[in-house]
Amino acid sequence: MKTMKIKICISVVLCLFVIDAFSEGVKDIDISKSKGTLLLKPYEKDGKFYSSHFQTGSNFLDFPRDQLMTTKEKKAQKRISIKANIIISHGGIICGDTTKKEIAMVFSGNKFGEGGNYIAKVLQEQNIHASFFLTGNFYRNPKFKTLIEKLKRNGDYLGSHSDKHLLYASWTDRDSTLVTKEKFTEDLQNSYKELKKFGISKSDAHYFLPPYEWYNDSIAAWTQQMGLQLVDLSEGTRSASDWTYPGVSGYCPSNTIMKSILQYEQKSTNGLNGFILLLHIGAGPKRTDKFYKLLPALIQDLKNRGYQFVKINELLNPYCSYKSAIP
Repeated sequence: MKTMKIKICISVVLCLFVIDAFSEGVKDIDISKSKGTLLLKPYEKDGKFYSSHFQTGSNFLDFPRDQLMTTKEKKAQKRISIKANIIISHGGIICGDTTKKEIAMVFSGNKFGEGGNYIAKVLQEQNIHASFFLTGNFYRNPKFKTLIEKLKRNGDYLGSHSDKHLLYASWTDRDSTLVTKEKFTEDLQNSYKELKKFGISKSDAHYFLPPYEWYNDSIAAWTQQMGLQLVDLSEGTRSASDWTYPGVSGYCPSNTIMKSILQYEQKSTNGLNGFILLLHIGAGPKRTDKFYKLLPALIQDLKNRGYQFVKINELLNPYCSYKSAIP
């Protein structure tokens, strides 16, 4: 009898969690006709991280980052400060000088890198540079060695995206840190060991992009203590969805991503000034609609609107260091 009561209580709690999560802003997922179990343990599937999923028999509704965040968390994410026209959120820089028509195009990479050579070719043809934040996994992968050397030779920025692509903070409770300081430090130090093998020092790669583009104040502070500066994507566009593929919740076609970027540029007060535009160097085989194929058109359009493309260090170094920019 006691066991049955406990099970009933657990079921009630889980139901309340689902109701709260969806009433608080988890969008575009319809579980009204589903009966199943909400699994709260973080997990990885098909090379992508999810914080939970709703299991209905053999079917799973996956909740990626943008749909897991409750309205409360989205509001907390907006706790930002501005200094020298630079936007800072949770201790990380998420936008450069909002008065200058400069954009830092940033590519992150962990398991996939099939777009690398094409992207490098486009950058050279457009006579611009970009920034590449890659994990230790990526730097260690022999099949990416030639590509990394090419990017370095071309003068693009190469930085760290962690070593093992760990999740640092809970999706639904950002203040809940999922790694110890020791684990965080060890992982990040290991990534810089891989950078060093390509002749890239910490001073060359001062800016650090957290895995999953997700962090909290503690992670930003630990990054500072290592003499580095945490940066993250500027919000407002769907660019970071370029890894999604048909069948995964939140899938975003390339044309929709392109439209979101150009529409945001038109509607935002500051346009894309100081924008850190995050994309992926590879999306894997499940996405055939590769957004990087639209880069020539996107770059040319934004050039026509008066924007200059710069590396992340060029976007941020003239205006701040961690000590001067963040109170």
